[in-house]
Amino acid sequence: MSDQGPLPMPLGGNFTVPKHVSDFFASVEKLIPGHILGMIISSKPDNDRVTVVSCKETSYARWRKHTVMPGFLNDKNWKKYMGLMRDQGGHNTCWAVVTAELISAIRFILKYDTKFTEYSAQYLVDYADPAKALANYEQERHYCYTHSVAKGLDFILDGGIPTEAHWKYEGCRKPRAYRPPKDDPHVHIADEMLYHLQFHPIGASLALFLPDYSTIKKGVYRGPTSIDSVYKCPHAVSIYAIEVVDGETIALVKSTHGTELGDKGYFRVSLDTMLVEVPHKGKTANRDFARPCRLLSRFCFPKLPPLQV
Repeated sequence: MSDQGPLPMPLGGNFTVPKHVSDFFASVEKLIPGHILGMIISSKPDNDRVTVVSCKETSYARWRKHTVMPGFLNDKNWKKYMGLMRDQGGHNTCWAVVTAELISAIRFILKYDTKFTEYSAQYLVDYADPAKALANYEQERHYCYTHSVAKGLDFILDGGIPTEAHWKYEGCRKPRAYRPPKDDPHVHIADEMLYHLQFHPIGASLALFLPDYSTIKKGVYRGPTSIDSVYKCPHAVSIYAIEVVDGETIALVKSTHGTELGDKGYFRVSLDTMLVEVPHKGKTANRDFARPCRLLSRFCFPKLPPLQV
């Protein structure tokens, strides 16, 4: 007997797929096309349960892929630093609110501000992309517009941001001509979200499904759950803590739709839930769900220059 270990696998050969296996894949393909099933299997789900949620306009496959919470987050909760709850109403200003509240929280946590100071979300709405505001007004009669937290932080890097006291929040309005002096916050996009959360809250993009987002209240948000579920858009939120409940890792987030939704405006979002769109015949998947992904993505936060003592 050789002690050189197992022989290498041959480079070629034939094999037979048992009929019960081929029958299984044939039945699954009626729900999930083969190329999408391949992506799900490649993501290595935690168990063999994949749920297909059939909605009116499309379908989604959902499964669980556990996110391990690092021990250094056990006692980290930044909720008290997140400021007042905002209500964006029917306007696209969530990105500006989250950007401003992250600046406020991180400057206070890192002792750049000796007292908690609210910075102006309105200034970002007015000036981060005025051309986009005017173009949107021509189309939808709204000066507010979709944007990202990362782009809001990029704008602050160049143009600064005033305090809320100096530039109060009104929401959707025609931009003013005056711009305050520059400030000097800097920007950094987080690659490892959980690592940075031990130091301060971070911004993220939440996949917003209705009516699920509106009805979840104190429950755990896991995306689409019924035939009425519709994906609306990515929605900016602030993550202020992580918890593990019954083996599921959950992000605690602050939203921007006032106190009537969620738990007085705060939501619990599963970090273990994975989604991929399974479009109806003849349809194309939304690019946000064309490949397996989680409900929270596009993590970012402002990185400040060294504090001058």
